[in-house]
Parts: sequence; structure tokens; C-alpha cells
Amino acid sequence: ILAFPDNNTKRLNLTVKSHQPELSGKVMLKLPEGFQTASEKAKTIKLTSKGATKDLTFKIDPPQQSAQGNLTAQFANEKGTFTREIATINYDHIPKQTLFPEAKAKLLRLNIETKGQRVGYIMGSGDEIPKALRQLGYTVTMLNESNIEETDLQQFDAVVTGVRAYNTQEWLPRYQDKLMGYVQQGGTMVSQYNKDRNMVTDELGPYPFTIAYDRVTQETAAVNFLKPGHPVLNEPNDIGKSDFKGWVQERGLYFPGQWSDAYTPLLSSRDANESPKKGGLLVADYGEGQYIYTGYAFFRQLPAGVPGAYRLFTNLLAYDG
Repeated sequence: ILAFPDNNTKRLNLTVKSHQPELSGKVMLKLPEGFQTASEKAKTIKLTSKGATKDLTFKIDPPQQSAQGNLTAQFANEKGTFTREIATINYDHIPKQTLFPEAKAKLLRLNIETKGQRVGYIMGSGDEIPKALRQLGYTVTMLNESNIEETDLQQFDAVVTGVRAYNTQEWLPRYQDKLMGYVQQGGTMVSQYNKDRNMVTDELGPYPFTIAYDRVTQETAAVNFLKPGHPVLNEPNDIGKSDFKGWVQERGLYFPGQWSDAYTPLLSSRDANESPKKGGLLVADYGEGQYIYTGYAFFRQLPAGVPGAYRLFTNLLAYDG
């Protein structure tokens, strides 16, 4: 994904590798409508040995308005035009496999506003959200067991815990008071989904809630706004039903089933023939700050380039009561 939150040029880096003793030709990009190369349209290269590589950089200008599409990298010479890359899958428990997918990247010109600059991120079992946030211009600092103790959390506009952080990071309970202190003193904390079993602590937020097995597996399931006037759904991006179009795989998982009255549920969704699930996005004021828990599957949507998920997630980071 190459996400453009504004009209500024971005760089795309790619590598050409020769699989023959000598190789020469031109490298170019096939761009979707509205996107243009800001540098030369094609680059001539010559590789003189098998296995030799050449790193290239193209500059890409986005359109003025929101748009998306796939870019394809191409190499052309007298033998034809080639658009494949090599992907190797190599694990001990399966035979080695070599795939030849199209050399593509998704370009995403977003209609989006961001608020704040610095985000602290505690990785859980692993996700691509820090990379996505950096694409939007955020400065993301990874927090872990070795640096969180000496880190002043008040420098961050928001602190985020990654998917299943409270299932995988055994050290988190030792710093839960510090995280809640950050919220109490005016910070915004966004906690993403955790499984209901094998949690390192039951106290995820400033007030109690219980994670259930509630989930919405149909990615096209309708999403209803319980508090349409709430800042999370309006600032800095005005969130509407269209922002839930194009979601992949699911709406969300492991929604809280019960929660303290201090939390406000903002969204409701359900699979066919099931009851509405209202715990997918909970917000609460705590001291001078705000705590947010979400089971909506942002960790799937941002790497897939879903525009509305980008817009809603930036609203979570910006929420200040």
C-alpha cells in the first residue's frame, strides 16, 4: 500500500534482479487513472551478471481527489514485457514453494484529515498498523518491555495497543498503572481486540468490561450508529455508512459482551440471524483523558487499503473528549 493523505509526492522503491548473464531494458510503472509519475516515465538499466540487482526509485503524484487502484511494475526489452515478481515460501514443515505474482502495489489517495503527530504503539501478536500510520505522516514510536519504563508517555498524542497485546505481552500488567495514568492525565489510549482466553490481566481499561466471543464475520454486515453526534464519528473526519464499504474478511471479533456504564458504545452490527453486537467500539472518559476499546478489525482493513477504516482510525487517535 502507498497511501496519500494529501497531494504530496511519494517515492516508490523497487528492485530489478537479473536471472541471466546479461540483461538490459527499460523499467516503467503502469499507473491507475489519476496517478502520475513525477520523475521520468521509464528508466533504462543494464545488468551484467546473473543475480545482479538494481535498485530504482520512482516519484508518484496523486490526484487531487480521493482515488485508488493498483500500480504494476514492468520491465521491457526485445523479448517482451515482464510484470512478475518472485515470492518464496520456505518453512521447515512444508516443501519450499516459489510463486510468481504480479508485481503490484495499491495506491490510495485518501480524503482524510489527521490530528496529532506522535503515537506510541505497543505491538501484540503482530500487525501492520504502525506502517499504515507512518504512511499518513504520524511519527510512531514502538513501546516494549525494554523502553516503556523510562519513556514519558505524555509526549504522545495517543498510545495504541496492537491486536492481542494483552494475550501475548506478559510484561504489560506491570505497566498498566502507567498507561492508565497517561490517560488520567489527558492522554488518549486505543486498545485493539484481545481474545477472551489466556489474557495476562483482566483489567484492560480504567473501568471493567468483559470480552465475549461476540463477532461479526460478514464484512458487508450493516453498521448502525448508536451515537451519531459523538466526536469519534465526526472529528476530524465525518464518518458515514460509506466508510464501511469495501471491508475485508470481517467487521470485527471478540467484542466486549458486558461493560461498565462509564463506557459509551458507538456502533452496532450483527451477522444475519444474530442479535446486534454493540460492544465493538467503546469509549470512556477517565480523568482528563479518554480510553477506547475496539474489536473492529482495523488490523485487517488498513493493510488492505480500506479508505473508511483509515478515516475512522484517525478519529480514534484524535479523540480528546
